[in-house]
Amino acid sequence: KQGEHYRVTRPTISMSGLMGIGTPTVYFSGSSTIHCEESGLQTQIDFYQRKSKLSALWNTVGFFKSSSIQEDHEHFDSTGVNGISGYVKDVHSGNIVMRLHGHWDDKVYAVDESTGQETLLFDLNREQNQCAMTIWVPPESELEDNNSLQVWRKVKENMLAANWTIAFAHKSHVEEAQRFMLHVLEMEKKEWIPAFFSKVQNSTIRYLGKEGSVAD
Repeated sequence: KQGEHYRVTRPTISMSGLMGIGTPTVYFSGSSTIHCEESGLQTQIDFYQRKSKLSALWNTVGFFKSSSIQEDHEHFDSTGVNGISGYVKDVHSGNIVMRLHGHWDDKVYAVDESTGQETLLFDLNREQNQCAMTIWVPPESELEDNNSLQVWRKVKENMLAANWTIAFAHKSHVEEAQRFMLHVLEMEKKEWIPAFFSKVQNSTIRYLGKEGSVAD
């Protein structure tokens, strides 16, 4: 709309509870950058998974290190679970314009570097109320055989019942079945074609509606 183009790098995304065990949770870690050549501004955001000695170590050594987790952010208490900190800077002068802090699953604030004025930049509850979506899962009797909830159902049930040996056996069965399916495709020289997704240019994945209609 403003004739601007943005180049974005994404943080690492981790998920838990995918098999229905515990609360489904998404974690972000690492860094994300947003660069706009037209405006000459660049944003870097550091994501903190949890406040612990281990996460502190990861941020200071090895390839886990996030380059901007430095003294600039130490005065912000954003290093708890789902905390973020960061800045917006002018790439030409190198001057920081704004600093960011907060929690991506709650509120994120921007602080004007020259005036110190703090502004609410993002409020998840407000955004959810405006853009809420209802997730619908079909009854178990209507799930396809290859639906992940069906495929991993016995593993989930036995893990919840603490039947670890049986759960591991079912897990091995699922993995062996998947390897066998891939082997058959390779032997018959067939290509697996997804039913609900298609790959378009630049590695973009497009969702196909249930009747084959395209939905971006």
